[in-house]
Amino acid sequence: MSDTIKVLMVESGGWGGIGHYTHNLCESLMAEKIEVHLLTASPYELDTLPTRFTLDAALRADQSYFRQARTLLERIVSTQADVVHIQSTFSARRDWLLWSILRLSGIRVVYTAHNVLPHDAAERNATGMREAYDTLYALAERIIVHGVRIREELVDRFAPDPHKVRVIPHGDYAFASPDDNQTQAEARKELGLPEGRPVILAFGALRAYKGLTELIDALPDIVDRGPGAVCVIAGKPVGVDP
Repeated sequence: MSDTIKVLMVESGGWGGIGHYTHNLCESLMAEKIEVHLLTASPYELDTLPTRFTLDAALRADQSYFRQARTLLERIVSTQADVVHIQSTFSARRDWLLWSILRLSGIRVVYTAHNVLPHDAAERNATGMREAYDTLYALAERIIVHGVRIREELVDRFAPDPHKVRVIPHGDYAFASPDDNQTQAEARKELGLPEGRPVILAFGALRAYKGLTELIDALPDIVDRGPGAVCVIAGKPVGVDP
Protein backbone atom coordinates (compact mmCIF):
# COMPACT_ATOMS: atom_id res chain seq x y z
CA MET A 1 0.00 0.00 0.00
CA SER A 2 1.43 3.38 -1.03
CA ASP A 3 2.02 6.12 1.54
CA THR A 4 1.59 8.79 -1.15
CA ILE A 5 -1.40 11.07 -0.55
CA LYS A 6 -3.67 11.19 -3.60
CA VAL A 7 -5.64 14.40 -4.12
CA LEU A 8 -8.45 14.86 -6.62
CA MET A 9 -8.58 18.62 -7.22
CA VAL A 10 -11.89 19.94 -8.56
CA GLU A 11 -12.06 23.29 -10.39
CA SER A 12 -15.20 23.48 -12.50
CA GLY A 13 -14.45 26.56 -14.62
CA GLY A 14 -11.15 25.94 -16.39
CA TRP A 15 -10.32 29.65 -16.67
CA GLY A 16 -9.83 32.86 -14.69
CA GLY A 17 -8.35 33.58 -11.30
CA ILE A 18 -9.52 30.44 -9.54
CA GLY A 19 -8.27 28.35 -12.45
CA HIS A 20 -4.86 30.03 -12.27
CA TYR A 21 -4.70 29.62 -8.48
CA THR A 22 -5.59 25.94 -8.80
CA HIS A 23 -2.91 25.29 -11.42
CA ASN A 24 -0.29 26.88 -9.16
CA LEU A 25 -1.49 24.90 -6.13
CA CYS A 26 -1.45 21.59 -8.03
CA GLU A 27 2.13 22.17 -9.16
CA SER A 28 3.19 23.09 -5.62
CA LEU A 29 1.57 20.00 -4.12
CA MET A 30 3.32 17.79 -6.67
CA ALA A 31 6.62 19.36 -5.59
CA GLU A 32 5.78 18.12 -2.07
CA LYS A 33 5.39 14.53 -3.39
CA ILE A 34 1.59 14.63 -3.24
CA GLU A 35 -0.10 12.98 -6.22
CA VAL A 36 -2.59 15.39 -7.80
CA HIS A 37 -5.27 14.79 -10.43
CA LEU A 38 -7.00 17.98 -11.55
CA LEU A 39 -10.59 17.60 -12.76
CA THR A 40 -11.47 20.79 -14.61
CA ALA A 41 -13.35 22.08 -17.64
CA SER A 42 -12.65 22.24 -21.35
CA PRO A 43 -11.51 24.47 -22.93
CA TYR A 44 -8.79 24.76 -20.28
CA GLU A 45 -7.16 28.18 -20.33
CA LEU A 46 -3.67 27.06 -19.24
CA ASP A 47 -3.35 23.93 -21.35
CA THR A 48 -0.14 25.20 -22.98
CA LEU A 49 1.74 25.35 -19.68
CA PRO A 50 3.83 22.33 -18.66
CA THR A 51 2.38 20.36 -15.75
CA ARG A 52 3.59 17.71 -13.36
CA PHE A 53 0.06 16.92 -12.20
CA THR A 54 -2.52 14.98 -14.22
CA LEU A 55 -4.72 17.36 -16.19
CA ASP A 56 -8.22 16.03 -16.81
CA ALA A 57 -10.39 18.62 -18.61
CA ALA A 58 -13.46 16.39 -18.77
CA LEU A 59 -16.10 18.87 -17.59
CA ARG A 60 -18.18 21.02 -19.97
CA ALA A 61 -20.17 24.18 -19.30
CA ASP A 62 -23.19 22.71 -21.09
CA GLN A 63 -23.21 19.44 -19.12
CA SER A 64 -26.05 18.66 -16.77
CA TYR A 65 -25.42 18.68 -13.05
CA PHE A 66 -25.95 14.90 -12.98
CA ARG A 67 -23.26 14.38 -15.64
CA GLN A 68 -20.76 16.53 -13.77
CA ALA A 69 -21.44 14.79 -10.46
CA ARG A 70 -21.15 11.40 -12.14
CA THR A 71 -17.78 12.36 -13.67
CA LEU A 72 -16.52 13.41 -10.24
CA LEU A 73 -17.57 10.13 -8.63
CA GLU A 74 -15.97 8.16 -11.48
CA ARG A 75 -12.68 10.02 -10.99
CA ILE A 76 -12.71 9.40 -7.24
CA VAL A 77 -12.87 5.67 -7.95
CA SER A 78 -10.32 5.65 -10.80
CA THR A 79 -7.76 7.81 -8.96
CA GLN A 80 -8.35 6.16 -5.56
CA ALA A 81 -8.35 9.65 -4.08
CA ASP A 82 -7.72 10.11 -0.37
CA VAL A 83 -8.82 13.76 -0.49
CA VAL A 84 -11.21 15.68 -2.72
CA HIS A 85 -10.15 19.33 -2.71
CA ILE A 86 -12.88 21.54 -4.13
CA GLN A 87 -11.94 24.94 -5.55
CA SER A 88 -15.32 25.74 -7.09
CA THR A 89 -18.71 24.13 -6.68
CA PHE A 90 -20.85 22.68 -9.45
CA SER A 91 -23.99 24.13 -7.87
CA ALA A 92 -23.91 25.20 -4.24
CA ARG A 93 -27.60 24.47 -3.72
CA ARG A 94 -27.19 20.90 -4.98
CA ASP A 95 -23.69 19.96 -3.88
CA TRP A 96 -24.71 19.30 -0.28
CA LEU A 97 -25.98 15.84 -1.32
CA LEU A 98 -22.83 15.08 -3.33
CA TRP A 99 -20.57 16.16 -0.48
CA SER A 100 -22.65 14.10 1.96
CA ILE A 101 -22.07 11.01 -0.20
CA LEU A 102 -18.32 11.70 -0.19
CA ARG A 103 -18.15 12.08 3.57
CA LEU A 104 -20.25 8.95 4.17
CA SER A 105 -17.86 7.08 1.85
CA GLY A 106 -14.90 8.11 4.00
CA ILE A 107 -13.54 10.65 1.50
CA ARG A 108 -11.99 13.74 3.07
CA VAL A 109 -13.44 16.94 1.62
CA VAL A 110 -11.36 20.13 1.63
CA TYR A 111 -12.93 23.34 0.35
CA THR A 112 -11.09 26.54 -0.57
CA ALA A 113 -13.52 29.41 0.09
CA HIS A 114 -12.30 31.99 -2.41
CA ASN A 115 -15.43 33.95 -1.44
CA VAL A 116 -17.49 33.41 1.71
CA LEU A 117 -20.60 33.86 -0.47
CA PRO A 118 -20.88 34.57 -4.21
CA HIS A 119 -20.05 38.17 -5.11
CA ASP A 120 -22.83 38.48 -7.68
CA ALA A 121 -25.86 39.89 -5.84
CA ALA A 122 -28.46 37.85 -7.74
CA GLU A 123 -26.62 34.62 -6.98
CA ARG A 124 -25.77 35.57 -3.40
CA ASN A 125 -29.38 36.45 -2.58
CA ALA A 126 -30.98 33.52 -4.40
CA THR A 127 -33.45 31.47 -2.37
CA GLY A 128 -31.67 28.88 -0.25
CA MET A 129 -28.14 30.07 -1.09
CA ARG A 130 -27.09 30.95 2.46
CA GLU A 131 -28.56 27.70 3.78
CA ALA A 132 -26.65 25.79 1.08
CA TYR A 133 -23.33 27.34 2.06
CA ASP A 134 -24.08 26.72 5.72
CA THR A 135 -24.39 23.01 4.89
CA LEU A 136 -21.29 22.93 2.67
CA TYR A 137 -19.13 24.55 5.35
CA ALA A 138 -20.43 22.05 7.89
CA LEU A 139 -19.64 19.09 5.59
CA ALA A 140 -16.09 20.15 4.68
CA GLU A 141 -13.41 18.56 6.84
CA ARG A 142 -11.11 21.53 6.24
CA ILE A 143 -11.84 25.00 4.87
CA ILE A 144 -9.06 27.15 3.41
CA VAL A 145 -9.33 30.94 3.23
CA HIS A 146 -6.76 33.47 2.04
CA GLY A 147 -6.74 35.94 4.92
CA VAL A 148 -7.52 36.43 8.61
CA ARG A 149 -10.37 38.85 7.92
CA ILE A 150 -12.05 36.34 5.61
CA ARG A 151 -11.69 33.66 8.27
CA GLU A 152 -13.35 35.92 10.82
CA GLU A 153 -16.20 36.70 8.41
CA LEU A 154 -16.79 33.02 7.62
CA VAL A 155 -16.77 31.92 11.24
CA ASP A 156 -19.05 34.82 12.23
CA ARG A 157 -21.61 34.16 9.47
CA PHE A 158 -21.70 30.36 9.38
CA ALA A 159 -20.20 29.20 12.70
CA PRO A 160 -18.20 26.19 11.47
CA ASP A 161 -15.74 24.62 13.89
CA PRO A 162 -13.07 27.38 13.96
CA HIS A 163 -10.29 24.78 14.21
CA LYS A 164 -11.03 23.45 10.72
CA VAL A 165 -10.77 26.88 9.03
CA ARG A 166 -7.15 27.48 7.97
CA VAL A 167 -5.60 30.68 6.59
CA ILE A 168 -3.24 30.08 3.66
CA PRO A 169 -2.24 33.28 1.83
CA HIS A 170 -2.78 33.54 -1.92
CA GLY A 171 0.12 32.42 -4.11
CA ASP A 172 1.89 34.41 -6.81
CA TYR A 173 1.74 34.29 -10.60
CA ALA A 174 5.40 33.48 -11.21
CA PHE A 175 4.36 30.10 -12.65
CA ALA A 176 2.78 31.85 -15.65
CA SER A 177 5.94 33.69 -16.70
CA PRO A 178 7.86 31.97 -19.50
CA ASP A 179 10.95 34.03 -18.65
CA ASP A 180 11.72 34.78 -15.01
CA ASN A 181 14.41 37.25 -16.11
CA GLN A 182 12.08 39.50 -18.09
CA THR A 183 12.47 43.13 -17.06
CA GLN A 184 9.67 45.63 -16.53
CA ALA A 185 10.78 47.51 -19.66
CA GLU A 186 10.60 44.32 -21.72
CA ALA A 187 7.18 43.43 -20.36
CA ARG A 188 5.82 46.91 -21.10
CA LYS A 189 7.21 46.81 -24.62
CA GLU A 190 5.58 43.44 -25.25
CA LEU A 191 2.22 44.76 -24.04
CA GLY A 192 2.51 48.10 -25.83
CA LEU A 193 2.60 50.13 -22.60
CA PRO A 194 4.59 53.37 -22.27
CA GLU A 195 7.81 53.26 -20.30
CA GLY A 196 8.17 55.49 -17.23
CA ARG A 197 4.46 56.22 -16.70
CA PRO A 198 2.35 54.93 -13.76
CA VAL A 199 0.12 51.99 -14.72
CA ILE A 200 -3.10 51.09 -12.92
CA LEU A 201 -4.12 47.49 -13.60
CA ALA A 202 -7.62 46.07 -13.15
CA PHE A 203 -7.05 42.37 -13.77
CA GLY A 204 -9.62 39.58 -13.73
CA ALA A 205 -13.05 38.63 -15.01
CA LEU A 206 -15.00 41.72 -16.05
CA ARG A 207 -18.21 41.54 -14.05
CA ALA A 208 -20.71 44.10 -12.84
CA TYR A 209 -19.70 43.84 -9.16
CA LYS A 210 -16.00 44.47 -9.84
CA GLY A 211 -16.35 48.28 -9.62
CA LEU A 212 -14.93 49.05 -13.05
CA THR A 213 -17.35 51.92 -13.67
CA GLU A 214 -16.22 53.49 -10.39
CA LEU A 215 -12.60 53.06 -11.48
CA ILE A 216 -13.28 54.79 -14.79
CA ASP A 217 -15.15 57.62 -13.04
CA ALA A 218 -12.15 58.09 -10.73
CA LEU A 219 -9.57 58.29 -13.52
CA PRO A 220 -9.62 62.11 -13.89
CA ASP A 221 -8.75 62.49 -10.20
CA ILE A 222 -6.06 59.83 -10.52
CA VAL A 223 -4.50 61.57 -13.51
CA ASP A 224 -4.56 64.88 -11.61
CA ARG A 225 -2.49 63.28 -8.86
CA GLY A 226 -0.26 61.25 -11.19
CA PRO A 227 0.03 62.96 -14.59
CA GLY A 228 0.54 60.48 -17.38
CA ALA A 229 -1.07 57.58 -15.52
CA VAL A 230 -2.41 54.80 -17.74
CA CYS A 231 -5.24 52.45 -16.82
CA VAL A 232 -5.25 48.88 -18.16
CA ILE A 233 -8.40 46.79 -17.82
CA ALA A 234 -7.57 43.16 -18.67
CA GLY A 235 -9.96 40.27 -18.45
CA LYS A 236 -12.80 38.27 -19.93
CA PRO A 237 -16.24 39.96 -19.99
CA VAL A 238 -18.82 37.90 -18.11
CA GLY A 239 -22.41 39.12 -18.40
CA VAL A 240 -21.35 42.68 -19.26
CA ASP A 241 -20.89 44.68 -22.45
CA PRO A 242 -17.25 45.84 -22.78
